[in-house]
Amino acid sequence: GPGGAPDATPGPLGEPFAERYAGDATLRAALRDAVREALRDDYDVGEALGHGAMAVVYRARERQLDRDVALKVLPALLAGDAETAERFRREARVAARLE
Repeated sequence: GPGGAPDATPGPLGEPFAERYAGDATLRAALRDAVREALRDDYDVGEALGHGAMAVVYRARERQLDRDVALKVLPALLAGDAETAERFRREARVAARLE
């Protein structure tokens, strides 16, 4: 949202992702486990560092380069929304240019 505030626009689930994620320990655990499983060959995924309107950032260790990284993950429950997915890709491109 404006000024870096989380976007309060309801997503495909009918409520903002940030509110649902913050209030649902089962969702947080399931998402963390899915991320760990999907990335297990390349990363040791640790705890969530934070979340926003559309994504969760995890602390991780990249195995191949033996370095600490932050992984920003767009949950599958939001990835089906074309506008959200495009916004996530734009942010990823901007972040990639910062390195």
